[in-house]
Amino acid sequence: MVYKPIRDYGLISDMYTAALVGLDGAIDWMCWPAFDSPAVFCALLDDKKGGHFSITPTSDYESTQKYISDSNVLVTIFENKNGHIELIDFLSVGGGGQALYRVIKGFSGEMEIKIEFKPRFNYGRDLPTFSERQLSIKVASDDEELELHSQIPLQTEGGDRAECICSIKAGDQKTLALSRPGVIEGSVSDVDTILNATVEFWNKWLVACPYNGPWGEWVSRSALVVRALTYKPTGLIVAAPTTSLPEKVGSNKNWDYRYVWLRDASMVLEAMFHLGHMNDEGGRFLNFLAEKCVSGPANLKIMYDINGNLLNGEQIIPELEGYRASSPVRIGNEASNQVQLDVFGEVLLTARRYVELVGELSPDLWDSMVSIADHIISNWQNPDNGIWEERGRPRHYTHSKVMCAVGLRSILAIQKKTGYAAPTKRWNQALEEIRETILRRAWNAELNSFTKVFDSDELDASLLLMSVYDFLPATDERLRSTVDRLIHTLGRNGLMYRFKWAGEEVGASEGAFAIASIWLAIHFIKLGQLDFAAEYIQALIDSANHVGLFAEEFDPETGDFLGNFPQLFVHTALIDAIHDFSAAKKAQEKS
Repeated sequence: MVYKPIRDYGLISDMYTAALVGLDGAIDWMCWPAFDSPAVFCALLDDKKGGHFSITPTSDYESTQKYISDSNVLVTIFENKNGHIELIDFLSVGGGGQALYRVIKGFSGEMEIKIEFKPRFNYGRDLPTFSERQLSIKVASDDEELELHSQIPLQTEGGDRAECICSIKAGDQKTLALSRPGVIEGSVSDVDTILNATVEFWNKWLVACPYNGPWGEWVSRSALVVRALTYKPTGLIVAAPTTSLPEKVGSNKNWDYRYVWLRDASMVLEAMFHLGHMNDEGGRFLNFLAEKCVSGPANLKIMYDINGNLLNGEQIIPELEGYRASSPVRIGNEASNQVQLDVFGEVLLTARRYVELVGELSPDLWDSMVSIADHIISNWQNPDNGIWEERGRPRHYTHSKVMCAVGLRSILAIQKKTGYAAPTKRWNQALEEIRETILRRAWNAELNSFTKVFDSDELDASLLLMSVYDFLPATDERLRSTVDRLIHTLGRNGLMYRFKWAGEEVGASEGAFAIASIWLAIHFIKLGQLDFAAEYIQALIDSANHVGLFAEEFDPETGDFLGNFPQLFVHTALIDAIHDFSAAKKAQEKS
């Protein structure tokens, strides 16, 4: 095997875990049984040691992928001079136990395929034992045990894989199913029933999403991605189902994103409202926030695992070389212990949006929000690690201060809406002090722009959030000139890099940051310049892969995906931006 472009994968999920299926029919990434469990297949991070589960034609072919009718059931279509077959991949939902199904269907001619089942437990570090049974093959290590049921006989070869070469004719249907022992009993011939139930599960959820406007198919696909990245037992949503996909091939900027970031909360909440799922997914996410806030702001972390628990440090997996030799491979995320002041503002903004959408806030949650406001007032003047989780010394990041101001403005709005007693004079005074400090120390008159860090000349795409979160009106001349400077300095082909590292050319150490295009679009929506907004939304959409998925970053020149994939906040931000655009368009048409 060789490494495939990240954009060549489709996603399947059962809301417990997820798998990436390549255009060649290989599953190169799947953790089991949960998103943050050790990987069973991780050829994505080491094409020799990582393990995979491939179903691929033996002769030259062309392939495409699509999802079945508004679902997360993926179809890979293979065609060559000999015939046409389709591979249907899905993780079953709706009860009956967790299982991966791979269904091969012949549509015309006769095509020879090779099946190779080569799991490697514990991120490729544990070689399983294989044992053949009457109707299945069992694979086991010290910590995990799986069973593969197959309607195609496979032979265990060399003790490290099971494989076969066979032909699929028109009208054939063959199923392979992977689960823990005892989940699948006997035959897998009832796969059509399970498949239909899985498609119906996704369809039923999506049909409750009320959006009807421009780019509707992109709202639907992004909604399904958000749902696919949701961990069903807790309702928490992972930032991405992968770890250590590099921000630049060959670099060491490789992080584990299989966790839950509080920073994503306000975007998730607003997206769930737009999608008509405020009371279920949105409500569960807010309950999680409330639970974490009870322990006090000093104990609030920037991220948690999928069960809402603290992360247990970060470790390197030296046995894996990393995607295209981009090491190290990291498990866990050391940034979970950083101080990032913007998160406190994000939590208060999330509570404000909840009150605006639902109309109320419980007394206990109000008390927690008050303590966060007090924490902001006591700590906003301190340096932190910032939104980009930089691992150097703490600095005075402009975005962190902006979000402190946004947080105080949010709790003032909550107080006005709910009528709770509060020290509003103190909050207003602190808000004005923060605002004045930002306008004085983050403004660089020589650049005619705000800057990434106080008293500097560094530029940063997060400055766009000054407009997105209404720290200043979009019409403010300082903000408009900042946006112009960012587009000129960091923009490429309708996309934008996050920042420029000192001593480097723009883009030397990472790709363009996908969500920055959405921030630009929202800025132009606020200005009423909908043509410009549409251009940036469309530029991002044009960068999606063949099944509508987005990575964290792109190479604007080649279109290659970079960073973890698919990325939650790109999909949630796209949903929010398209809804804002649609509402603004309707308002313009009425006027």
